[in-house]
Amino acid sequence: MESFNIDDFEGNRYIFRRLINDTIYEGYVAVMVKKNFMYVIYGLYDMRLQSVFRSGVETAIASLQQGQAPTGVTTPNLKDLYGCWEYYDSIKDFLGNHEIFRTLNFTRDNEYSLETYHFTSIFGDPKMSVRYLQNGNFTAEGNLLILKDPNRNINIVSFRKLDDSMLFNVKLYTSCS
Repeated sequence: MESFNIDDFEGNRYIFRRLINDTIYEGYVAVMVKKNFMYVIYGLYDMRLQSVFRSGVETAIASLQQGQAPTGVTTPNLKDLYGCWEYYDSIKDFLGNHEIFRTLNFTRDNEYSLETYHFTSIFGDPKMSVRYLQNGNFTAEGNLLILKDPNRNINIVSFRKLDDSMLFNVKLYTSCS
């Protein structure tokens, strides 16, 4: 655990590493207090994506301070977001297989739609299929994408444009085919 003080922020940061299924993951938790507000930033990510996540955290802390983004962090162009992005992940555990497929669409009118399918099979037998839909408006500040749905829920996501893909909260999305 490490304590830090940035401007009016007092905080603690805890970083840990674990080996899970032959992959080293790093966990990051930062808790900051400023006046009567507490901010928590956390993530669990593949160590190979450490620099991406850490620069996103530094950007978030800088934006909370109303300061400048740290050097070395490039601000993505909003037009890089426009279009369709998809994500797929498959996890095997003692219960069976879990698959997640997400499609994220951004329009030039600053509207977004997110569609998520989650499939679970237990010992090869399909048991559950869930579909989530979310729509709303988005804005971006630096590397932070702010998604607002009609129910006034707000999600803040770090993002970074790569060659033909996009990282959203350190998950790799590819352009839809």
